[in-house]
Amino acid sequence: MTAFVSLRELRASSRGIGKWRLRVVSAEVESFKYGKQTPQKEGKSLHCVLLSQDSALYCRGVVKRNGTSAKAQEDFDRAVAKFKPTLIFDISKVTFDEKSDRAWNSSPVKHVIDLAKSHTDPVLQSTADLPQAPAPGEDLAKLVEVSQQQLCDVTAVVKSLENERKASTRYGERKIADITIIDGSATTEGKTAFATFPVFLPTDEAGLKNFKLLEDSEGQPHAISFFGLVCTPKKGTVTISTGPSFYFKSCQGGAKADKLMQTFEQLQRLEAAELQQIATQDTWMPQEKKDWKAPPAIHCSCILLQAALREGVSLYHRAASDDGGAFPDGYLVQINHSRIQEPACGTDVATKDGLRLFVPVRVADRTGSVELRMREDVALELSRCTDKDDFEQAVQRSHVSFPMLASFRVLIRERHDAGAAEHGEEESLSAVIVTGEEQRLDVEFSPNKALHELNPLLALLPTPTDRMLIAHLNEIDVSPHSGLIVGQDRAPCDCALSFIASTRESDFEVFGEGHRILTLGVTAVDFRSAPGDAKDVVAGNVASVCTMKNMPRFTLSPTRPGSPMFALVLISHVIQPAATGSAADQSPTFIADKVQLLAQDTVADCKAMLRKLCRASDDVRFEGTPKRAVEWAAGSTPYSGRKARRLSASPTADGLED
Repeated sequence: MTAFVSLRELRASSRGIGKWRLRVVSAEVESFKYGKQTPQKEGKSLHCVLLSQDSALYCRGVVKRNGTSAKAQEDFDRAVAKFKPTLIFDISKVTFDEKSDRAWNSSPVKHVIDLAKSHTDPVLQSTADLPQAPAPGEDLAKLVEVSQQQLCDVTAVVKSLENERKASTRYGERKIADITIIDGSATTEGKTAFATFPVFLPTDEAGLKNFKLLEDSEGQPHAISFFGLVCTPKKGTVTISTGPSFYFKSCQGGAKADKLMQTFEQLQRLEAAELQQIATQDTWMPQEKKDWKAPPAIHCSCILLQAALREGVSLYHRAASDDGGAFPDGYLVQINHSRIQEPACGTDVATKDGLRLFVPVRVADRTGSVELRMREDVALELSRCTDKDDFEQAVQRSHVSFPMLASFRVLIRERHDAGAAEHGEEESLSAVIVTGEEQRLDVEFSPNKALHELNPLLALLPTPTDRMLIAHLNEIDVSPHSGLIVGQDRAPCDCALSFIASTRESDFEVFGEGHRILTLGVTAVDFRSAPGDAKDVVAGNVASVCTMKNMPRFTLSPTRPGSPMFALVLISHVIQPAATGSAADQSPTFIADKVQLLAQDTVADCKAMLRKLCRASDDVRFEGTPKRAVEWAAGSTPYSGRKARRLSASPTADGLED
């Protein structure tokens, strides 16, 4: 008879030779959208919790529908019918779902079993004695060891349930309370750990029943298992919140529950000095986060947004009147193919009370620039910082890095300032970046003729000098009077985006507290010409200043001999060669403030994007007069553009000629 292996032994080296007897505790079908095409495809997957002989050891299982055909759906329905809750299976020849994210798997065994690809033999329930429900055995005190945001499961008793209230959320009416739990585990200081967090429950019959379970368990020797707690590390502690996968159940058995029953009286007698709070969440009424990626947004550009903000509430109210009333939450505008400049060292990036990030940024595109504020969640997502403290430290060390190009949405609202009103000052507008992403380079996100629809509005404005122009490296120069200039018409700009290739190793030298990277003989990639007609030429050298931490992002050394390293570079200055010097000194040196290395398979899409942006820019004529008010025609303002339905994408229109 085959001996079953402990679930603790499930790993890559044992999955092919071991055998595990597991009970399906829960099975839920999830539907989702995927793919870059429009409309997106619909996927389905079955997610199971699989419990072993030890109630503290359980893992996840998954079945994914393989495509959208009738046969794929039939196979999936068969799997849903097979893996029903309470059923038991002998599982061998295990295949893992390698795409699962461990951070969002709260099970103690992190491997996820692909049930469709593993051997799964049903077992008669009468012949197997397995627990009915999992009983997490991890200590509460161990939550402080999480190194990133992580879902966690714990078993504990309810110490208190306080501050009961109700609130309306986008998920409906919710009953809320702040719960404190304790399990007798000791912290590194030798004290007993406890944690406080809010729970949100529906006000329907099932939700009220669950709430009563917590009320009845308060201060009683009744163990509760909490599943799917969202734990986020923060300065030696963690914050706990409850996400979509959170639930709890009464724990009737298992080693942890037994221990809690034995030690309950001792836990009740602990004094405040003997306790240590290792996890908390501020008491709050829920303010459900709005998904700003979902609604369509007005297609716009930096200079048009700047003009709208400069015109203030008068143009805002006029546009609202033209539309029959403003968008309920203000006006949502979208700008693509833009550069978000990182805040300089020493910049104050938090709100006045210091509780959250509210980052001042300058953004630029081919039409101009504008200064905005950015919400904390967007700043963390684009910078890949973990939290507010991490972002602030990165700013002070000049380590913050946003994508080279981004697509973002700005919420424009009327700012009601009581102090300004008391002094007879006009109300103003607030403009905050509420969502964004790195600009996608795929063909479906290429610039199209929707850019031409902005030209009549751009023609009302004066020629900007603070824009980001797109140019070949050998078209970029400097003027003693105008600064950086581009092209034969010597158009002034703040920075220039270019495409290069390097076949040489980069050299390094100490530069203050950082390094200066110099790459000689860089090639200017010809992206203006049609595919097949491109003529790349050696244009000069590229130099950048960086820190030790971000040095890899600026290094242009090829990763494989004979294969060039392609990159987008943001040029802010050009140093022309001296009249005398070596041959290497006779080439101009282009100062790159930012470098984005490109994989070989993205080169063609990147060329196409730059080529089309250049074509669109060639048709723009700025004919306005500086410091003169713009005369916006009825129904033709920065608020009247067509709507973009997805980040990175323009409104639906014909493609630009290639």
